[in-house]
Amino acid sequence: MGATDFSFIRHVLPVEMGSFMQTERPTDHNHYHTIAEAISIAQPGDTIELGDGHYWVNEPGLSVDVPLKFVGDENNPSHVVIELSGSVRWRANGFLEGVTFRRPKISSGKEKIAHELMSLTNGVRVNMVHCVLNNEGSMGHVVSLRMKSKGSWFDTQIKGSGGGDGIFLADESELELVECSIVGNSNAGIMSTGGTRFKAVSCQFDENKGSAVSVQGHSKCEILKSRFGKGNGDLIVREAGSACAPCQANVAILPKGLTRKPIPGVRYTQEEDEDI
Repeated sequence: MGATDFSFIRHVLPVEMGSFMQTERPTDHNHYHTIAEAISIAQPGDTIELGDGHYWVNEPGLSVDVPLKFVGDENNPSHVVIELSGSVRWRANGFLEGVTFRRPKISSGKEKIAHELMSLTNGVRVNMVHCVLNNEGSMGHVVSLRMKSKGSWFDTQIKGSGGGDGIFLADESELELVECSIVGNSNAGIMSTGGTRFKAVSCQFDENKGSAVSVQGHSKCEILKSRFGKGNGDLIVREAGSACAPCQANVAILPKGLTRKPIPGVRYTQEEDEDI
């Protein structure tokens, strides 16, 4: 492949460029009408580039079956928004940068359906940088890792599980989180079960109604330099046979007058108006 051959980069046009799509034949220029169309043509290792704007993905969602990269706006993921019905199912390795996934706002008044926003399975590795995964409007986990899948996520927000966990790990899966935010989930912020492992460094947990972190089924976690807001149900729930170590240099903000059982590696402070 020549140095100036960019055929491996596939551009998907946002809905705001509808007039262009009506007058051009996108596939003649490595441009595509939809993300699903680009995925169906993509070869292993291709990059799918998303310009600023909105993208609609209908049921059942997207299935990624070959290794792909998705690149949006590295400086502000709110500029590239995928309005997702269904789920994104990763069955191959991948990479995401600068993309927001959320539920269509028009679905907010409808009965909620139990969909995960994103799932990793079959031992894949999917890394993420500067992304937002928002499952508000659905009842499933925000994102799940199963069957020894792995990920390394930086500066990514996980929020809005209406009936599940923010991050659900099972089947010996592994995850590393750095400077991530896990907020607004109705059960655990992170549920680690089935011999899984995760490490959270400089992360923020808040408004997780079940607990910020739950470690079960002979799983292990490390939590370092992280911050627990006032809105979590419990902080760290550890089942017998599971471990949370090391747990170091963490801070938990407590509502005024509330006390909690001491947790090694967590310093409590009470502040009325702490900005998490």
